[in-house]
Amino acid sequence: MLEIRVWDEINKKMIQVDAINYWNESIENEDTQQIPFTDVIIMRKSSYKDKNGNFIYEGDKLKLLDKNKEEIIIVCSYGKWKRRMDSGEVVEIEGFCFLLENTPTFPIIKNYIKKHDTEIMEIIGNIYEK
Repeated sequence: MLEIRVWDEINKKMIQVDAINYWNESIENEDTQQIPFTDVIIMRKSSYKDKNGNFIYEGDKLKLLDKNKEEIIIVCSYGKWKRRMDSGEVVEIEGFCFLLENTPTFPIIKNYIKKHDTEIMEIIGNIYEK
């Protein structure tokens, strides 16, 4: 089941979604108010969790330290990405990745401290909430 959270562009806040109405192209919030798709941003939940055990959603900003202990800020995104494989072949991948200065990067299973990248990532906010 696809799990989402929703940013209300009009009121500038995250809202609880109780139902999605594809016929009316709207979502229904906890107040049973119908909000058109054009007034919201729907963000998917990834299967990744940060180092604190929180699920990572599209639009989340995360920080981690690289092997030189430099802080890196990345953003979780969903889409279709082209990636060059070790064989040299370029393939298109659809799914979650992390954007570093608008360049897609993919989680490394065993990084420089022998952990999965998400084990050292921490959610610090999202691109919508200031």
